[in-house]
Amino acid sequence: MGGGTALAVSLTASTVNPGRGAPVVLTAGATGGVAPYLYNFTFGDGTFLLGSSVASTTHAFGANGSFCAEVVVSDSAIPVDGGASARVAVGVGGAPVPDCGNDTVPLTMTPSPNSGVRDAPADFPELFSVAGGSTAASGLSPSLQFSSPGDPYAGACGCAIFREPGAYTVTGYANDSENAEASATTDVTVAPPLVASFTASPAYGPAPLTVTFRASASGGDGANASDTRWTIGPGTELTGNLVSTTYDVPGRYLAVAGLSDLGDGNASEAFLIDVGPPAGSVGAVGPALTATVAPAENVALGTAVNFTARLVSANGSSVPGVFAWHVGAMSGGYRPSLNWTYSDPLPAGTGNALNVTLNATALSSGVSGGAPPAGVGFVLSGFGAIEAGGFEPRTDGLVFSDAAGPETGTAPLGWKGTATATGPGGATVEWVFGDGSEQSGGAVQHAYAPGQYTVEVTATDGWGDVATDVHPVDVVGVLSLSASLSSTSGAAPLTVDFRAVAAGGVGPPYVYLWSFGDGTNSSAENGTHAFPSSGTFAISLRVSDTGHDSADRNWTVQVAPSFAAYLPALLLGAGAAAGVAMAVVLGRRRSPAPGA
Repeated sequence: MGGGTALAVSLTASTVNPGRGAPVVLTAGATGGVAPYLYNFTFGDGTFLLGSSVASTTHAFGANGSFCAEVVVSDSAIPVDGGASARVAVGVGGAPVPDCGNDTVPLTMTPSPNSGVRDAPADFPELFSVAGGSTAASGLSPSLQFSSPGDPYAGACGCAIFREPGAYTVTGYANDSENAEASATTDVTVAPPLVASFTASPAYGPAPLTVTFRASASGGDGANASDTRWTIGPGTELTGNLVSTTYDVPGRYLAVAGLSDLGDGNASEAFLIDVGPPAGSVGAVGPALTATVAPAENVALGTAVNFTARLVSANGSSVPGVFAWHVGAMSGGYRPSLNWTYSDPLPAGTGNALNVTLNATALSSGVSGGAPPAGVGFVLSGFGAIEAGGFEPRTDGLVFSDAAGPETGTAPLGWKGTATATGPGGATVEWVFGDGSEQSGGAVQHAYAPGQYTVEVTATDGWGDVATDVHPVDVVGVLSLSASLSSTSGAAPLTVDFRAVAAGGVGPPYVYLWSFGDGTNSSAENGTHAFPSSGTFAISLRVSDTGHDSADRNWTVQVAPSFAAYLPALLLGAGAAAGVAMAVVLGRRRSPAPGA
């Protein structure tokens, strides 16, 4: 026989009115299938006898009360046949014999055919099918539990998730709302995880820009990098492990690589390509803004997703900057790189698409890198993995969700966060507020001074599963500026020391821009400047914070000509005066002497 069919199973008790502690012999009968059988007895008092090869057992009830006993039997066929008995009512110590609510159709559990092979971590959608029991009378759906001697994680999480490659025997247990139980056993195969690497080069440059995309893959079940799908622009898709395209028009483009295998494994990465104006174009060009998101499509629940951005100059060097990520409805942070766990399915109405916004400010100039200056937003379509029948696979048994806010406000800002986490072995929640302080627990409160912060909330269960969410917090204060010049007048060449101190606003870093009125500028906070020649110079200072608030100061510097510039005029003036004096003296000597 075999084929996962139901066995005919019965159970009898030597007495249904025993005294407390008195032995009761329970005897099971099974027909059909392939002997020998295994018997799983449920006594109704919270105790069990599992995996017995003997059809009868003796049990002593340790307390008075009404109980329902049952046996679930499986045979030696491949796949396994199984069946469950009707419940036997037992009243102990004078307690009434209960109504055990036996249904006309017993609860049965059978292995589902063609479980197939899945990549690790493997979440099998339906290893068993359950029928009968209370579900036949429109009761509650049966609850399912799993165990596997080869991978204890399945039993710990009560799920069909296998984290390591291998071949496993899995036993499933079902209980309905009337305490009926059924079980069955099947075998599964878990392939190594699919590991893929994707590159896009160059990711920035002047138009026309030719970008080469490469893919490599290992592991998985039948993975082949040549099957990689490249979505390189709206409505444009290429396939292969080595493809290229040319972007003729300046702008930012999203390219997404995706690879799937026979074991329902998925690997993906998104690339932000920054195409600048053609070489030789008139006008200043800011640093390019590039970014990656991995993975970016068909992402299983519980997967860690990395977001990384970079501002880069034309020569390839990184440009210091302030970055702001916004992910979905309320996640994100003020860092160039974030790690975020896809813990909750995307809300209804999103079309299974994740909305992402990225802003970057180059500290050297105080303006957003590249174009457009307000940043870039993009949509990762098909982000969550959804399989046939709406099944959404998970990587682990840790279930985590949180909410926090507000995201923005004025100082002092009161901020709150709540989180729930359940997982095998219990779960804990830790909050790191981004200002040097931390807190544990499912509900927290914190007060923020002006600044921009990234809050990390991390859930960890007893089996080492980890989930992380991140939240941006932007706290505004009054931007104040104190600045001075060592001198505002003097003779050329005049050297002036300049000093500035900014505080408040959304906090450091601050961008300083000095203009000295002679066509030169400085982004230094403090320094010196020389005026080599005379003139009147209008000096200005503008300080900006990362929230683009600014404060200004202005001075006028008078630089007089140097002493050397006056020397020729002084000499000429002195000579003329001497001539006049000499003329006067000589004139006097020509006059006749008195009395001549």
